[in-house]
Amino acid sequence: MADNLKQKLEALKCSFATPRQTLAIIRTAIIPSLAYAFPVTPCSPAELDKWDTLIGMTAKDKFRLWRSTLTAMVREDIHCFGLGSPSIYVEYHRRLAVALADSLVDPSCRHKLVTSCLLSHQINHLQTLCNDFIQAGASTSLHIKRQIHIGNPTLEHANCSAFMTASYTWS
Repeated sequence: MADNLKQKLEALKCSFATPRQTLAIIRTAIIPSLAYAFPVTPCSPAELDKWDTLIGMTAKDKFRLWRSTLTAMVREDIHCFGLGSPSIYVEYHRRLAVALADSLVDPSCRHKLVTSCLLSHQINHLQTLCNDFIQAGASTSLHIKRQIHIGNPTLEHANCSAFMTASYTWS
């Protein structure tokens, strides 16, 4: 997938497309061609970041911006004075969320049950990690304790347990 993306973006850099046309091609053709396989293809955060960097560099090149131009400006919505460059990282997680939601409401009882059990197992694992993090953070600085609300049992419970132990009912 990486070579395919690199090849498409290099061809786009050399094309006579305007900067806006380039972003439209990336948004409507290149990212959907990659995103088609996202629900079944695991991608590491490093890969997603690398691909986002390639897209950002292509947008900067087409708009003739410096390489040091902030990526946040390139990705910001055009209504907020940005370039509106799409992000593969966001699209990847959006597609995974859609796939999860579709699996939880699948007509097959077995598919729905397996997905629900896997999700519950992940939530329990995250709750354990959160509790371990809070216990390990008992000796950290006051600034970090304030950020994760250590010392306030109500907020500690709200941070870790409330979200992670919520029962999900999908009809």
